[in-house]
Amino acid sequence: MALTIISYLKDGTFYPKGGAQNLADIIKNKFIEYGGALIINNKIIKVILKNDKIYSITSNLKNTFRAIDFIFSIDPNEMLKYMTTPNSAITKYKKTLNNFQRSFSLFILYLGVEMKSKDIKKIIGWHFKSFDINKHFFDLLLVSSPTLNDKSLCNKDNHHSIEIFQFVNNKSINIAETDRLKNTFIDKILFRFDRKIKNIVFKETASPKTIERYTGNSKGAVYGWENTASQVYKNRLPYQTPISNLYLVGHWCSFGSGIVPVFLTAKKVANVLSK
Repeated sequence: MALTIISYLKDGTFYPKGGAQNLADIIKNKFIEYGGALIINNKIIKVILKNDKIYSITSNLKNTFRAIDFIFSIDPNEMLKYMTTPNSAITKYKKTLNNFQRSFSLFILYLGVEMKSKDIKKIIGWHFKSFDINKHFFDLLLVSSPTLNDKSLCNKDNHHSIEIFQFVNNKSINIAETDRLKNTFIDKILFRFDRKIKNIVFKETASPKTIERYTGNSKGAVYGWENTASQVYKNRLPYQTPISNLYLVGHWCSFGSGIVPVFLTAKKVANVLSK
């Protein structure tokens, strides 16, 4: 957190104009421009190993993929559990993964409102239930409004988007059941902002299960491994795995979580494979 604050004070904060999806789209388009083929909606169901290397990957749509090298950007447990004939090195790797703790998850409430900017500015930021942050960590709320900074996201006067985030302890909740808790979550959040958030014209929410479903982050862990002293930087997983042609990128390996560290892992692996 100290590094984050230093970067804010030294360099300022930035956001992708047009929304976060634009960042993903730029990467996707550049990938295709350089000859990449983007294949979506395929879920791994089998990973075949030969001579301690990945030979092929089969998807739920019965597609089979072969390559010289494979790069994996989601929870490595998701890859390992579909492997056939794992060797002793992979078994040891699984035990290593079992020692890592995943980060917390989130409930996210997305609102479209008809409100004046000055009224929204009064509620953006952190909302604490008490001064004891440790005791009430999972009652913290973070409120943001992307349209305050970027009107291209909604060009109607006095129309804004509001996002409200609440941390979820995925160690004490059944992630599979969080979808059905969405309405309860919405009611509790709006109760805390009674009369401060008005004229709601759109309402949607994402649960930890939603995050798991769309990102591949097990248990909806939004930062991959938990950012504790024993799990950051060199203490995180290396990008090289015991399988010689399998590499990790993203917040499950060094350098940690956040957009810039995740990009750095991809750059590191790209440099290795391009030699």
